[in-house]
Amino acid sequence: MFTTLLTLLCATAVIVLVRAESAGYRGLVYVSKPLATLTLVALAAYSIPAVEAPYQRLITIGLVLSLVGDVFLMWPRDRFVYGLVAFLAAHVLYIAAFVLRSQPLAIAPFLPFVLASVFIVRLLWRHAGALRIPVAGYALIIATMAGCALSVAVQEGSPGAWLAAAGSVLFVLSDAALAMDRFVGSIPSGRTVVLATYYPAQWLIALSVSIA
Repeated sequence: MFTTLLTLLCATAVIVLVRAESAGYRGLVYVSKPLATLTLVALAAYSIPAVEAPYQRLITIGLVLSLVGDVFLMWPRDRFVYGLVAFLAAHVLYIAAFVLRSQPLAIAPFLPFVLASVFIVRLLWRHAGALRIPVAGYALIIATMAGCALSVAVQEGSPGAWLAAAGSVLFVLSDAALAMDRFVGSIPSGRTVVLATYYPAQWLIALSVSIA
C-alpha cells in the first residue's frame, strides 16, 4: 500500500510537471519536479527493505543527490555544471550499491554501455565546447553505473536486481536524450522524452530496495 501510494503520487507529480513544462508554467515546475523526486527518496528510505542496509542507504542518498541535481537544472538561471556534479555523485553511489550487492561483477554487461557512451561522446564532442571533458567523464560514470547494474542482474538473477538494471538503462537513455537536446539541437518533444525516461528510471532503482 505504501509503495502504491508513493508511486501514484510520483506519477501525478510527473504528469503535472510534463504539462507545466509544455505550457510554460514555471511555478508548477518548481513544485512538481522536486515533489516527484522526493516521493522516490521516501520510497527508497521508508519501504520495508528486501536488501542489506548499506544498499538501501546508498540508493537513498543517491536519490537525494538526484533531487539536488533536479533543483540545479530547473533554476531560472540553469546551473548545468552543478547539476552534472550532483548526478555524477549520485551515480557513484549507485555504483557502490550495485558492487556491494553482488561480487564479482561480469565484464560482458559493461560493453554495450561503453560503446554507447563512446558513440554519444563523439556526437557531442564538437558541440560541448568547454564542457567536453566533464561531459565525457559523466558519460563514463553513467556507463559504469549501468554496466554494474546489468552485471548484478545477470549474476544474481533476482527481480529486484533486474528492476535496478532496467532503471539504469532508462537512465542512460534519459541522459542521452538530455545531452542531445541541449548540445546538438532541439529534438521533438525533447523535455517530455527526458522526463518520461528519467522518472521511471529512478522509480525502478528506488523500487529495487524493497523487492528481493
